Amino acid sequence: RGRPTRGAAAAGAGLLMLALLLALPWSTPVVRTALLRPAEYAQVRAPEPAQVESVLVREGDTVAAGQVLLRLRSPELDFDTETAESELRTQAWQLERSRTVRELLDFGGVAEGRYAKALAESRSLAQRRERLTLRAATAGRVTGLEESLVAGRWVTPEQTLMLVVDDRRLLVETYVEATDQAALAQGVAARFYPDETGVRPMDLKIALVDAHATRDIGDTLFADRHHGDIPTRADAQGKLVSNEAVYRVLLEPAEPATEALPRMLRGEVRLPRKGSSALLDALRKSIARSEEHTSELQSPCNLVCRLLLEKK
Repeated sequence: RGRPTRGAAAAGAGLLMLALLLALPWSTPVVRTALLRPAEYAQVRAPEPAQVESVLVREGDTVAAGQVLLRLRSPELDFDTETAESELRTQAWQLERSRTVRELLDFGGVAEGRYAKALAESRSLAQRRERLTLRAATAGRVTGLEESLVAGRWVTPEQTLMLVVDDRRLLVETYVEATDQAALAQGVAARFYPDETGVRPMDLKIALVDAHATRDIGDTLFADRHHGDIPTRADAQGKLVSNEAVYRVLLEPAEPATEALPRMLRGEVRLPRKGSSALLDALRKSIARSEEHTSELQSPCNLVCRLLLEKK
């Protein structure tokens, strides 16, 4: 039989070169959308559609945990409460009569059931009214309070009415793909570049790299439809989730903050990345997908993938 043709030899060399390119490690920085925020903060939102009755704090105020921030009211809830209280009084009267009037003694069991139902409804509505008094979940400083948040304005549960933040410790939050997670470790240096002009970049160090993959990306600013870098879709509840499994990374300033953070700042963080090959990246992505399903973690393929990565 004849020797391989020049074309076959060239094709073989090309395949060999491609295999080498896939297997060789490449080192490039990881650039991801990031959020500079207080380590501790609480979003203040209405539990249901309601009107602002009174705002008891101003932008920049320092508040204690449990302090009342604003009061809301719902005309519909007020009407339902009045109706329920009237029904409760009626059922209480009928229950009392069933216990004292001999002709109504046999009606006593029915009356007790109706009274219990009216009482439960009244208490449920009272709890809803109580939740319309919004309190600080944590001690901190009020920020993000809109000037348009005045008496009479309607608000919905989707709106963030204000934030209560603790400026004593700042964090930068971001999410990375499986191909980058393995190369990051606590204490590794990084740098944050705010989108806002006039704000200086910040030196960081990695504080935490989540060990388990997730599709829940928290704040929607990381989503592609909000100019973030994570491709997302809406789940059955309408919540934005990542198309691919990702890992959350938290970073803290290399030096303590010298001034309060006026608001949360969006930007990008640049993380160092050790050399990695396309083949290893594919293995890591496969494992990240399977981590969402515990049973898949025991499959032979995933066990082999993990052994390969550990040896690297």
